[in-house]
Amino acid sequence: MKQRLTLCIGIALAMAILSSGWITRDAHAAPQVPSTSDHTVTIMSQNMFGEGADFTPALTATSLPALEAAVGTIYQQVQASNIPERAAAVADEIGEAQPALVGLQEPT
Repeated sequence: MKQRLTLCIGIALAMAILSSGWITRDAHAAPQVPSTSDHTVTIMSQNMFGEGADFTPALTATSLPALEAAVGTIYQQVQASNIPERAAAVADEIGEAQPALVGLQEPT
């Protein structure tokens, strides 16, 4: 329930920001959609694919030993992907672009 409320508030806030017309656009933003206003909004979208791992072996495992081996491999891949370092790089990019709205896909 709390997640749904947070999502609704986020959507309402995004709509308010987008309709206000007072935010400027950055060169890193997506192409501008024609409008009747002289104002633009900077929006950044980033696919995080946070795990950096292939889940197929775990999803297709046909025995408990195969599942255990797959989960071990997934864990090692997640650790090797250095999520904190990748998150810091995305945060730096957001800091440089200063977008009004950031959309993160697959952040978990």
